[in-house]
Amino acid sequence: MKNKIKAHPQATVILLAFVGLGIIYSLATPPLEAGDESRHYAVVKYMADTGQLPVQKPGEAQIHWSHEGNQPPLYYALAAALTFWIETGSWHDVFWYNPHAAVGVPLRPDNKNMTIHRPGELWDWRGHILVVHLIRFFSLVLATITVATSYLIALNLFKGHRHLAAGAMAATAFNPMFIFISASVNNDNLVIMLVTLTLWGLIRNSESKNSVVLLAVLIGLGALSKLYAVGLLPLAMGVLLWRGYQARQWKASLKAMAILLGLVLLIAGWFYMRNMWLYGDGLALDSMRKTAGMRHQPFSFATWRAEFEGLRIAYWALFGGVNILVAPWIYTILDGVSLVAVVGLVAFILDFGFGISKLALRFQNRGVYLPTLLILLSWCIIMVGGFLAWNLTQPAMQGRLFYPAIAAISALGVLGVTWWLPAYGQTVIVIVSSMSLFLLALLSPFLYIVPHYAKSTPLLKTTLPAKMHRLDFTYDNTILLIGYQLPTDTFRATETIPLTLYWQLLKPAKLDYSIFIHLLGRQREVIGQLDTYPDSGRWPTTLLSPGDILADHYEIPIRPQAEFTAPSQLLISTGIYDYHEAGRPGRMAVNAEGQPVEPIIAHSTNSGQARLKLIPWQWPRPTPMTTPVNFSDKVTLLNYERSRQAITLTWQVSQSLEADYTVFIQAWQQDKQIAGFDSPPMQGDYPTSLWTKGEIIVDVHPINLPNDKYNILMGLYRRDTGERLPAFQNKQPLKNYAFNLE
Repeated sequence: MKNKIKAHPQATVILLAFVGLGIIYSLATPPLEAGDESRHYAVVKYMADTGQLPVQKPGEAQIHWSHEGNQPPLYYALAAALTFWIETGSWHDVFWYNPHAAVGVPLRPDNKNMTIHRPGELWDWRGHILVVHLIRFFSLVLATITVATSYLIALNLFKGHRHLAAGAMAATAFNPMFIFISASVNNDNLVIMLVTLTLWGLIRNSESKNSVVLLAVLIGLGALSKLYAVGLLPLAMGVLLWRGYQARQWKASLKAMAILLGLVLLIAGWFYMRNMWLYGDGLALDSMRKTAGMRHQPFSFATWRAEFEGLRIAYWALFGGVNILVAPWIYTILDGVSLVAVVGLVAFILDFGFGISKLALRFQNRGVYLPTLLILLSWCIIMVGGFLAWNLTQPAMQGRLFYPAIAAISALGVLGVTWWLPAYGQTVIVIVSSMSLFLLALLSPFLYIVPHYAKSTPLLKTTLPAKMHRLDFTYDNTILLIGYQLPTDTFRATETIPLTLYWQLLKPAKLDYSIFIHLLGRQREVIGQLDTYPDSGRWPTTLLSPGDILADHYEIPIRPQAEFTAPSQLLISTGIYDYHEAGRPGRMAVNAEGQPVEPIIAHSTNSGQARLKLIPWQWPRPTPMTTPVNFSDKVTLLNYERSRQAITLTWQVSQSLEADYTVFIQAWQQDKQIAGFDSPPMQGDYPTSLWTKGEIIVDVHPINLPNDKYNILMGLYRRDTGERLPAFQNKQPLKNYAFNLE
């Protein structure tokens, strides 16, 4: 054994590094935060508690395990056998759901945690936390076997060239997403191992009875682990048939195929018969689709393009509840390498098959074993076919679902990248890519996973920032909104508003209050919204202690539709509510004097609070009238449109106005005022105190006149003083500072 390890030092180092990385990922990811881990664990717990397999009942939503309740049971049974002796309590003791979790929404910066974690949970290995970690280590053992076997497969493909085999092994072992899944409660780990061992068994090229029996056992156990393994049957049958054809031993080949099929049915057939009896479908696919959620629109090329990004990034790094990304430039590099690998592999196959150049022949002579290449390619094709067939009805475009073929993908990828290079070039590429992947895998837990689950440390009153806008709004006699901070005051549609609120718990909370933040545009229409527990979902109020102060940071996106309502003043309303209360009404806010107040924390008034506004990405470009009207060198009336129902004024701002002005519109007949239509610009949605230099505002004022036989005079004045803003045309002052809209 020692001699074998010494003969393959690169593989030994990679394997040990993988185990170390797996332990790091297991400890870095809080319990039940790895993808569907809570659902997989729910199946394990149910089997450990009851000794029975779960049953999906029609019309009954099993929120604990969801569609995982249809999965073959071997992984769950082994995990239950490993942990049944540990008391875990009821499911509600295990799983504290975050109702605002951004599952499957990687671009949302908050609420990455699917569950709530109590302080000190990381090292409190009791009950379900101990069970989760034990099962994770069990998964890691399975994945370690997968990684070791992937080396053997690549070594066979490359005819003993250890540097290429080590490169393929590293592409598997140092894939951050593969490590993440390997260190989680997930039945993928067992089926990936069994599939990889089966591929190795097929590659070993032995037709002995013992080999066929071993293949049958592996495929049968795989079929009891996940449906992926069923795809191995046609592959194994094809390999046995081909070998019989080559040896001209049809009878032996057919006998081996019969033994293989019979043993697989003997091992796994009972489970699929159970499915037929329970669901009327041996594979239980229809029940699984209905539970997981089916596509609402037909799968098309446009759908493929829209979902392809998830396929790419989820193969390499998409942590948490499918919501934690790494830096974008990393995906760009990985995309480039993947593209080179695919193009290179296609070029190699063409070159190898048609002898276009001497490169492939040279590589064949020193390096690639054709039967292994065909087996690996065939398995990848089967996986792609099954993946596409499943995605026709089920949205599951995640690259990690190809991991049962990861050993084949890694080996073929290394072949595609290196086959055209000389030996020293291959060595350089393998070393650089392996070390780069290792560094990415090593740093990812600390840079991307841990920070999203770490709770913020409560502040002291003495550490509150001096530039904070003070509010002192109290909700439910329990929570105080001390104040807020905003780094800027002007925003556009699709941008995000970086808001910090300072909350203090006044007394022990009996409820886990949710916080709402609404962005309000014209006519107080909601143009952005965020709902969360405090601290981006990590600090529910029942875990806080009286006196704790949190600096709560939010990124509130402004909806794209807001572009059509700009410009406008921007209001921010915030408060708290009970997520589980019917209707979810907001709790009343009172100020420091105990008077009820509207919880608007940022608006355009003279109260000293923040003055926020929403502006368009591009201002209008109107054609000015021949002689525009200038109002005190501050604003210019560029042009206007007049009808019986409305007056539309187009303003250009020359300099900021210090006050809010009102537009007066007067209808006159024969020196007698018949009607007046005074109103602030834009119906008060964008007051003049928010106007800044260069802006062009289209200002519509509704009027109601029976005909056009009126003189219409307009101008600007301050409502608090009645003083009109001086108006000039051709540098001459207008009478009464009023302009006649002829």
